[in-house]
Amino acid sequence: MTPTAKELMEKDPRLRINVSRDHITAYLHVNNNVKNGDIDLGDIRGSLAAHHVTYGIKDTEKLSVFLENMDLYDHTLIVAAGRPFSLGDDARIEFLFEADARAALEDELSASLDSFDFRSVGRIASVKKGQVIARKIPATQGEEGVTVYGQKLPGEWGMDVTMQAGANVAVSQNGLDFMADIDGAPIVSRGVLRVDPVLIVEGDVDFETGNISFAGTVAVRGSILDGFTVQAAGDVIVENTVQAATVDAGGDVVVRRGILTRAKTRVTADGSIFARFIENSIVEAEGDVVVETAIMNSDVRCNGSVIALSGEGAIMGGQTLAFDSVIAKSIGSTASVKTYVQAGYRYDVQKQYLDAMGKLRSVQKQMAEVKKNYDFISNTSGDFDKLGELRGLAMKLLKIQKQMQDDITEINNGRIFNQLASIDVENTLYPGASLLLGDARYNVVKETGFAAIKWDSENRSLYMTTFDESGRGKHSRPGKRARTALIIDDSKSVRKTMALILEKMGLRVVAEAEDGAEGVAIYRETRPTLVTCDIAMVNMNGVEALQEIRTINPRAKVIMISSNRDKKKVLDCVMAGAEDYILKPFVPKKVMTVIRSVLEK
Repeated sequence: MTPTAKELMEKDPRLRINVSRDHITAYLHVNNNVKNGDIDLGDIRGSLAAHHVTYGIKDTEKLSVFLENMDLYDHTLIVAAGRPFSLGDDARIEFLFEADARAALEDELSASLDSFDFRSVGRIASVKKGQVIARKIPATQGEEGVTVYGQKLPGEWGMDVTMQAGANVAVSQNGLDFMADIDGAPIVSRGVLRVDPVLIVEGDVDFETGNISFAGTVAVRGSILDGFTVQAAGDVIVENTVQAATVDAGGDVVVRRGILTRAKTRVTADGSIFARFIENSIVEAEGDVVVETAIMNSDVRCNGSVIALSGEGAIMGGQTLAFDSVIAKSIGSTASVKTYVQAGYRYDVQKQYLDAMGKLRSVQKQMAEVKKNYDFISNTSGDFDKLGELRGLAMKLLKIQKQMQDDITEINNGRIFNQLASIDVENTLYPGASLLLGDARYNVVKETGFAAIKWDSENRSLYMTTFDESGRGKHSRPGKRARTALIIDDSKSVRKTMALILEKMGLRVVAEAEDGAEGVAIYRETRPTLVTCDIAMVNMNGVEALQEIRTINPRAKVIMISSNRDKKKVLDCVMAGAEDYILKPFVPKKVMTVIRSVLEK
């Protein structure tokens, strides 16, 4: 129990007990004018009792040594020490086969994209029906701690992790073991584990093999040559190149050399696309597009991220569209090649919108031409038959234009902008590059380095930040407000994890607070865009901190952090104005979903 102000005033004036902010350490300070023998063990124990310090008190021998040698101790002693709670182990997926590099990308926080091993992507393992192919090792809770007041502190849970069972994979009743339902190749992609039957083509896809359509994974040891088609319900893995061929995969497309279709055909994937390079090609993926060296003069579209951070890591020419982010070492070139990069819209909806806008502009151009001809004839020959024909054509074009405008309005309603999207450039942005977040454009007019383009939802404008190794912005240019976050939690490990998640999503963490009182004081000064606040804290708990913050700013966006033991308090927080809550142990993707939904409200 924390002592009251009245109790503090009634304590022995010769002694002072100070307790650390986390309530783990208590310090005894004896006034300098107190001599050896002026106080005894009873005085110390009485002072501790008055401060309600009951746990971890030094034994009689150590206290006696201090009393006999106070000058040597500078009249100060750690008189009681609690036991800090510890952090449990993170959950993990243990693959019982040799998983390829795509499995590493499932780690939202630690994936190192610039060291991604392309040589291991698309590696085909083999498993038997009934074999356990993966096992989830659950997160554990750390050891319980105790404050010097005797208050128990629950151990911190490690991070959780999720893995979905895909085609031909069964899960045990306890949800921990994943078993193969068929003989085949186990594949991990986008958080899903599946087992595919495999068709292996020993050479090229050519006239000897003909076109291929297979309800599983297709592995081509050579190239896919001009004019041929490969369709697979699973992955398409190509050891050499994809030339002017059509490739359509229900899973990922992995091309160990390059994709160079000469814009005659298209490579599409319901998963992600991995290639050493993409040149003069049209590539579309529901997931990510990851290249080892460069994207050159190509139309690359995806509903995840476009990533070019290995090797040269360049995007030069063409159009690159991504829903989440575009991350590259350089965009554009020294020759000022026109390079169009856009993030924030789903590519399929954006493509539909751009096509509709193109058709509308074509109709408007025809309208302008009709008007020009009408004015010319009116001012010259006055041919009534011709003028009547032009009026009829104009009326027809006006109806088409109106219908197109209605269609564009409908498309635009489904054109949802991802405000967390970003364009990150590790090395150089070159003149000639046009960068768009949603419809807001930034034209590069001078060579710029080490930059990231993000969206300021409050000012509804672009701002530029400094790029770092994870594609996270650190500070914005003067005059622009970046989205910021405050983390209030008494667990250092939780603060560190939450900071990684927030910064990966493009928010700048302005401060971290160890308890509610400190968090409220920091909020009053910084007014961040978002606050994450633990419920169970010493000094001032999360519910009290939330109420104080909402008093400062009734529109504050606060997400509460709760363990299962505090779950009953979540309703109190929601009623007090919390936007949402997150339960421990954390699942990074779920945390990101909650944060994204709160920011987009």
